[in-house]
Amino acid sequence: MTSSISENQQPGKVSTNAFSVASLVTGIASLVINIFGVIGLIAFVFGIIGYRQIQTTGQKGKGFSIAGMILGFIGIALGIFVIITLATTPHLKG
Repeated sequence: MTSSISENQQPGKVSTNAFSVASLVTGIASLVINIFGVIGLIAFVFGIIGYRQIQTTGQKGKGFSIAGMILGFIGIALGIFVIITLATTPHLKG
């Protein structure tokens, strides 16, 4: 007998999508540790994957995905700003 309920999950309880949680966590991290927007990009991609999975599986975490995508986008924008600032600062040019 096969079941769609995992061993750790109780019947009737809907789990939170892991990609949506990862999106939120990396989105927050992208604001703190901004490595030229790379972490923000990861957060944005995780958010898209999580959002699509939630639409098909009915899991929880839609808000986490949306928040992760927004924070990821802000992280990307900050990364682009840092790159432009470093490229145009006169005292940093050899």
